Amino acid sequence: MQHLPWLHAQNYLAIPDEFSVTGYNNSIMAVSCEPELTSVDNKLELLCQTTVQHMIALLEKQEEVEQQILVPCEIVRRCTTDF
Repeated sequence: MQHLPWLHAQNYLAIPDEFSVTGYNNSIMAVSCEPELTSVDNKLELLCQTTVQHMIALLEKQEEVEQQILVPCEIVRRCTTDF
C-alpha cells in the first residue's frame, strides 16, 4: 500500500486501468492513501462481538455453541479497481 502513491504520481502503472489493487480488512489506511484502496470489509467489529458472545456462552455453559459461524463480508469499491 505504501507504493500506491508513488506508482500513481509517476504514472508508472495506470491504476486501475492496467493494474488493480485490493486490500483486506477495510481499515482507515484504505482511505488514507492516494488513490483510495478497494478493500474487503470483513466486519471486524461484528466478528469480534460474535466471538466474545460465543466464548462467554461456552464458558458459562449457557447454551450449546455453533461450531461454524458465518460473518458476512463485502467488497468496498474505491479507486484501485475497475470491476
